[in-house]
Amino acid sequence: DLMARLSGNENIKREEGAIGFFTRGAVKRVDLYTHGTLMALAKFIAAGRWPR
Repeated sequence: DLMARLSGNENIKREEGAIGFFTRGAVKRVDLYTHGTLMALAKFIAAGRWPR
């Protein structure tokens, strides 16, 4: 696996993942997915603010 070779950590997928590795832990995987999901749902969360 590429990330295991790059990081030297065979458990990278179960731990910090690529985003944690490349940001040196500044961005957590769960935060990345949380923000991405919220952005995808923004049109539904604030439906009245979007043009029709």
